[in-house]
Amino acid sequence: MNTGCQAEVLPDLSPAHALLSAAHQHPDRLSLIDAESARTFTLAQSASCVRRLAWYFTTLGLSAGDRIVVCAPNSVWHFLIHAAASWIHAVSVPISPLLPEAVHM
Repeated sequence: MNTGCQAEVLPDLSPAHALLSAAHQHPDRLSLIDAESARTFTLAQSASCVRRLAWYFTTLGLSAGDRIVVCAPNSVWHFLIHAAASWIHAVSVPISPLLPEAVHM
């Protein structure tokens, strides 16, 4: 009988982990399509962009628990920023640019 305390190990279900895993398995599979520009991203390209964004966020001093506000029209960048934020354990906060300016503050 084991009476010692064992920490429960939870699976990493973050968007960053899911993207990196998918990119490892199927790097050339289509990941995202930018509706406005028709630019496409493979899983490998999306994962690479998320890695760079996560690195950039850390160079700005962002870390676990910080909030990253995204106030922009819908685009693939919402997902990429959300995944990068999850990589560093920060939180992305999407805000509609259609809201009045006073609400953004």
